[in-house]
Amino acid sequence: MTLTREQAREYVNSLLPTELKRAKKTVNGKNTYICPECGNGSGSDGDGICTRDGSHYKCFKCGFYGDYLDILKNRHVTDNEGEIFARYNIMLDNIRTCPSSNHGQSALPTQSQPEQPVDYTYFFYRRKKTYSAVRLD
Repeated sequence: MTLTREQAREYVNSLLPTELKRAKKTVNGKNTYICPECGNGSGSDGDGICTRDGSHYKCFKCGFYGDYLDILKNRHVTDNEGEIFARYNIMLDNIRTCPSSNHGQSALPTQSQPEQPVDYTYFFYRRKKTYSAVRLD
């Protein structure tokens, strides 16, 4: 499917209610979901992640704040929205064309540069609280 970047974001964010498990509690009459970061809402206490504006979710246990696209970026350890869109078979319609000798025909950009190494700094920072109490003496 070919969408604009904004349409792709809206589509992925609309999947949250179908892809995450609902928590038992509701907040202000709205459904809450089990936090994929810390599991808040899966037990007898805890509200899970909830929203005020209908698109951004907040977990009061681990501090996560963001939309479903942010959840997916955390889960797959990436900041590149394009990687998430590719997982859902979404192509963006604003692919730039490169001038070539094809006499006006568009050419898709090629991957001529080697892949950049993945920076895991953010991942380790988010998990720091979990492992800070463990001593390896």
